[in-house]
Amino acid sequence: GWTRATGSVAHPPYLAAFFLLTVPIFMAFALTLKSRTYRWLSIAVAVFGLAGLMCTLARLPIVVMMGQIGLLFILLTGLRMTPITRILAASTFAGLVLSAIALFGAELIYDRLSRDLESSVDQRVAEYKVALDMLMDHPFFGVGLNNYAAFMEEYGSSTVWGIKQKWHDVATQLTHMRLLPGPLNGFLYVATVTGTIGLATFLWLAFGGLVLSRRGIRNNSGPVRAACIGMLVGMVGLYLHQALSYSIWIDTVITVWIVLIGLAGCAAANTGRTGTAAVFR
Repeated sequence: GWTRATGSVAHPPYLAAFFLLTVPIFMAFALTLKSRTYRWLSIAVAVFGLAGLMCTLARLPIVVMMGQIGLLFILLTGLRMTPITRILAASTFAGLVLSAIALFGAELIYDRLSRDLESSVDQRVAEYKVALDMLMDHPFFGVGLNNYAAFMEEYGSSTVWGIKQKWHDVATQLTHMRLLPGPLNGFLYVATVTGTIGLATFLWLAFGGLVLSRRGIRNNSGPVRAACIGMLVGMVGLYLHQALSYSIWIDTVITVWIVLIGLAGCAAANTGRTGTAAVFR
C-alpha cells in the first residue's frame, strides 16, 4: 500500500527506525540472560527484528545496524557481562548468515544499492536547500509545527506535487499514522519548524536520553544493565538514522523513544545496584 501511495521502492522508513531503536535491547538480553527460556525468546525477537529490517531494503539503516551490533558486542565484553566465547559464536553465526544472504541475493543487493541512488541524493540535497532557506528566514522559532507543507511551494520544493495529489492523505489512511512532509533529515526538520531554539531543546532531550542510559548502566547490574546498554545503542542508531530521515516523528517511533527515555531515567535513579530481577533468573 505504501508503495502504491508514495512510489517508494522500500517499506515505510518508520519501520527501519523502530527496528534500530528496539532490536539492540533484545540482542543484549539474548547475550546476557541466564534463563534459557527468556534468552531464546529474546533471540527470536531479535532475529525477527533483523529480518524485518532487511525486508525494508533500506540502505543506511542496515549499515547502521551492523555498527550497532559491533558497538553492543564491545560494550558487553568490555563490561564483562557476557563471555568472549559467546560473542565469537554469535559473530560467527551472523557472518555465516550474512554470507548466505550475500551469495543468494547478490543481484538484489546490488540493484538496491545502485538503483535510484543518484536521484535520491539529488532530491535530498534540493530539499535540504529548501529547508535551510526556510530556517534562514525564520531562524529562532521556525515556520511553526506542522507548517512545513504550507511553505514548500513558496520556497520551491520539488516534492510539493505530492501534497497537491494528496498522497499524504492516502498514505495516512493506509498506515493510520500522521505523516509529516519535510526534508529527509530529522535534525534539519526540527530546526525548520521550531527554529534554533527548538533544535537546541530537541538535542537536549535526545542526548539526555544517552546520558540517562549511561547512568543506568553504571547504577545497575544484570538484566536492567543489559537493557540500558541496549537502549543506549538503540538511541545512537536512531539518531544516526535521522541523518537521512525524520522518522523519529512518526507516532510509533516517537512513542517508543519517549518511553525508553523514561525507562532509562528510572534505571538511572536506581542507586542500589540491584538490577537482577528474579523473574529472569
